[in-house]
Amino acid sequence: VDGNGNYLMATTFHTACGLGQFGGQIMGDGTHQLVFSIADAQEAPGSTKAGDPKCSRFQSSNSLLWPPVDTDGASCIVPHRFEFGAEYRFALNQTSDETGTLWSLTVTAGADGPATYVGSIFIDRALSKTACSKMEPRAESFLHCPPITFLGGGSAGSWRGPLFEGHQG
Repeated sequence: VDGNGNYLMATTFHTACGLGQFGGQIMGDGTHQLVFSIADAQEAPGSTKAGDPKCSRFQSSNSLLWPPVDTDGASCIVPHRFEFGAEYRFALNQTSDETGTLWSLTVTAGADGPATYVGSIFIDRALSKTACSKMEPRAESFLHCPPITFLGGGSAGSWRGPLFEGHQG
């Protein structure tokens, strides 16, 4: 990336009750951040909640700023400095009980780098009508970049995965 705008490289994942996204964002001012969000369950406003102080609720947005979705939900944003050319591994985990599902995201640089905890988002079972604890075996990755990129700048990103229980999805 050339630093002339806001770049977002992320993956959308799907559960039985909706969708979430995680990735990295590099802002035009040089700020780098890890990002993670989950939209409210379908037909269940307010069903996602911040699982810790790093996260908060968001309202509908449709911009390059995080999250790039047109719905409400919960989001976590953590400052993080990316090294270009390095491999980053995003690990999305969940625990669930009768009250709902807690999804948590950590990121490591390479196979054995230190883990960075991004945050946790809770989906309330009482509001969602369905169990949101099962991830569907599909995902979409994308790169958002400013229009100026196409007028002489450059941008690139690559993905491997997602891996579901250690296997390519």
